[in-house]
Parts: sequence; C-alpha cells; structure tokens
Amino acid sequence: VRSAGERTLQAFPRGIYVMLAEVDIASYEAYARAEKRPLGRCPRAQRLAAQAAVCINHADAEGYAAWLSRQTGQRYRLPTLAEWQALPGASELLNGLGGSVDEWTSSCEMREVGAVRGALGSLGRAVSGRKDAAPKRYCAGRHTVGLREGRVQSQTRTEAAARPDLGFRLLREP
Repeated sequence: VRSAGERTLQAFPRGIYVMLAEVDIASYEAYARAEKRPLGRCPRAQRLAAQAAVCINHADAEGYAAWLSRQTGQRYRLPTLAEWQALPGASELLNGLGGSVDEWTSSCEMREVGAVRGALGSLGRAVSGRKDAAPKRYCAGRHTVGLREGRVQSQTRTEAAARPDLGFRLLREP
C-alpha cells in the first residue's frame, strides 16, 4: 500500500524521510477497511474535497502509521514538533496543500496537575530547601502544525479532535 506522499519522500537529517504530501484519502480508507476503523469524523463529501485524509483524530493517525509500518516492513511515525520546526523547507512542504490544513505531531503539551498548586508548591520547596517529589504531569493535548503567514506555527488540540482542517503526514525511519 502506497500513499501519494509515500511515493515521494524527502531526505531529512539522520536518514529519516518525510512524506511530501499528507496521507491521502484512498490510502487512509485502505487502512480503515483493513483495521475496521472509522473513515473519519467529517461527511464523505467534505473529506473528498480536501484530497488529504482529514477529520482523523490523533489515535487513528498513530494507528495508520503502525499499520503502514506492518504493511511495508519500514518504520513510519508522526513527526515531533521539534522535527517540523527543524525541517528545512517546512513552509514549502506545507504550501499548496489545499487550504489551511494543520497536521498532527507526536508531541504532547505537558501540564502539571493543579498548575497553580504546583507553582506554589515549587516556591515553598525552594524557600524551605525541601526536595519533595516532582509534580505530576499529563498530556493536555497534541501539537499540530500549520502554515500561517508563510511560517510554520503550532497549536495544541485535544487528541480526539477530528476536523476538516486537520490531517497528517508521516516520517519514515531507516
């Protein structure tokens, strides 16, 4: 199974390749049929208008990467936010993808449980010199990347988000 993006990969530092196009509808539908997964959360007409597989939540984007890895024997994954930011020509990759489509990354927006309490607790530990256990953290959402005013920019979305302006592309490792 090959997606439009898989046919054309661009070299990335450390021998990693990035898909030049987002995962397309036909490739995602092959995965969804094989794994008995939903085709996306948007009406079919809205998905077809984009040509890219959109309305896919984070778990299904990760699931597609794992499935494609099993199908091809190569390791595919979502890029991290740092990889997107370091990617030479990232704005050119995102240009012309049919509007303002954002893409999932594997990076979490980490937050402390009870952030205000955690900040006061950190201040108290600093003043008293106590070294208590580190505050607990959780993933508040996943970073997405998109092109805004010619620059790659990110925002955080809940992992369940599935919108007509949200798709994904993958990296392939050696």
